[in-house]
Amino acid sequence: MKPPLYVRTDDFRLAHRLLRELKQRNLPAQQITTKDAIDPDAHWFGTPEEVRLLGGRGVAVELDDVAETVSTWLLSRKL
Repeated sequence: MKPPLYVRTDDFRLAHRLLRELKQRNLPAQQITTKDAIDPDAHWFGTPEEVRLLGGRGVAVELDDVAETVSTWLLSRKL
């Protein structure tokens, strides 16, 4: 079973772009806040600052690089 995938950010614009990009790629993701606890095996996307602060399997994403970051993350998961 695949670990859950989250959009874990308080940045509304980033969350919207990430959810749209993940949906286009048929990757189900749930939106949560940075205060929500998640399973340690879960992957999540957030701002670079949020990933630095929260750690875990966070993927840092800049607002203008959503598609490229998701592509890179997918490629790294297939290795």
